[in-house]
Amino acid sequence: LSREEAVRALFHAGFVLREVADVPGMGMVPGEEVREALWECDLDSASLAREARVEWFFIHARREEPLSGSVLVAAGTPGEGAEAEAYLRDILPPRWEVVVSCPGEGEDPSECELWNRAFTRSRGDRIWLLRARQRPSAGWLAARLEYLFWKKTCVLPAEVSDLAGLLIHRKDLAAFGPLPWYWKSAAVAAEEFRLQMAHSGVSVRVAGDPIPGPAGPAREAEKEAREFMERWSWQTRESRVVWEKRAKAEVPWLGRKPRVSLCMMVRNEESCLERCLRSALPAVDEIVVVDTGSTDRTVEIARSFGAKVIEFPWNGSFSEPRNAGLKECTGDWILVLDADEELAPGSAEKIREAVQDPTVAAYHLTFRNLNDGKERTRGVRITRLFRNLPGISFSNRIHEQVIHSLMDKAEKLGLVLGETDAEVIHHGYISRVMEKKGKKERNWALFEKQVEEKPEDHYSWYKFGDFLRRFGTPEQSREKFEKALELITRLPDVRLRQVPYAAEVATLLALEEAKKENYVKAEELLLLALDRFMATPNTWYIAAGVALRTGKPDLALELYDRCLGFRDAVLVVPVEDGLSDYASWHAMGAAWSMKGFHHRAREYMEAALS
Repeated sequence: LSREEAVRALFHAGFVLREVADVPGMGMVPGEEVREALWECDLDSASLAREARVEWFFIHARREEPLSGSVLVAAGTPGEGAEAEAYLRDILPPRWEVVVSCPGEGEDPSECELWNRAFTRSRGDRIWLLRARQRPSAGWLAARLEYLFWKKTCVLPAEVSDLAGLLIHRKDLAAFGPLPWYWKSAAVAAEEFRLQMAHSGVSVRVAGDPIPGPAGPAREAEKEAREFMERWSWQTRESRVVWEKRAKAEVPWLGRKPRVSLCMMVRNEESCLERCLRSALPAVDEIVVVDTGSTDRTVEIARSFGAKVIEFPWNGSFSEPRNAGLKECTGDWILVLDADEELAPGSAEKIREAVQDPTVAAYHLTFRNLNDGKERTRGVRITRLFRNLPGISFSNRIHEQVIHSLMDKAEKLGLVLGETDAEVIHHGYISRVMEKKGKKERNWALFEKQVEEKPEDHYSWYKFGDFLRRFGTPEQSREKFEKALELITRLPDVRLRQVPYAAEVATLLALEEAKKENYVKAEELLLLALDRFMATPNTWYIAAGVALRTGKPDLALELYDRCLGFRDAVLVVPVEDGLSDYASWHAMGAAWSMKGFHHRAREYMEAALS
């Protein structure tokens, strides 16, 4: 087990982690040459940020009833500590404790060392660091506790270099700590902690309101700042190596701003086309619209925005009119939108900024689907903004894709796939829109033709099954998913994790088995998804639910905890709303109740309700 895995397992088994310490033992000390050599081999050496590579660690844990939280107070004298404890007991919620740590006679420990000592004597699920003379308000803590139900998240009181006021979950501090006791300067210790958390994948949130009280110690700040910069200077050197290894492909827009072409395919879209074009206008320099046989005002509306309209009679394929539009685009970049989509406010500016990067071939945009007027998923990432490279084209009759053609060209030029915060709102899954346009019948027929033409294409079978989940029957969708899974599992192992929807296929099949209480078959499918594929939050959540239904609360807690790690994440497969927050918190409450930890169960249930 890794240190994080061991800590998490003990926490879910009901232990209170008192102390976790690295034992470098046989670990190596990586120098600059080792780190640069790792980067040359495309290996990430961020895990070697500490002075020694850890191979052994020591854990002290006790099986005892945990408290809701612990306030760790670093005090200069016992008198200061007693005053702080008296104040805090009046403002703390129930089942919180105060643990004071003071220097021993003749000692001069750092503030972080005092907090670390207090941690070993505490037993709260949540840890709050304070300085003895700080006086937080009664509501400061309550307003921020929800963050600690998120996986790998801690809270700092303000954008200042100080750890006093830090809120962090016990298991995260145990897994990724201890606090940097070797720095006496509060500012340097805070910066070290931020980097330590960043390399461990812990999100640091800033609460905004500082806590009244004295500033942290500034002892040896100048000397320690120089040592700190030297300690972390390898990160800057490695970033430079990565940048130098990125593309140096020809940049068509040197000396000017890159031009963006909006490329659309439409038919009878008079009810929504204007909304789409108006949202995209600030992001683009050219509009190319391919019309496949409109009989309403669609073409008139497109031309009113200055669009170049291409007449292309509908022939039962989405790819062919898309490709006709690509040939007419003259911009350096192409943005693809459908008429029932619109750019979210602020996204046009983000697109203008993104296209200036000469090393990127394409960007994922975040799509938010409105199902009957409500967002049912956290969104999904789709490649709709890409370089206008020679020879790129779409494929597939339905759910047409440009990414395969695009990345074949991009890899030869050393270009990469980038990320942007630009968002697109999709209105097409609203039931009345689907019925009005006859999309359901049309798409059903197209899927039938596509799987007939490409019987070995697992993506087509997956998308057909996903379509039938909404518009067909469970039996019809299961048949298509089973065919998709059969084709996916034929792939070599090295390619299985490169299929982003593979785990989703197995998970949806497992869900149907679980509904029939066939838990043995459901577990087989979930094990396949978790062991061989790239698991999604949906996979972890369904697996956790099966574990809970079959009387395995420890395993369920571990799996729900994995779901929380995806909070706010947007992936290339849609994630159902609530799985990475309130739905998992509620289920974890049930699991803790099953284990007999009723106070902890109540806290998770209350977090879910909030």
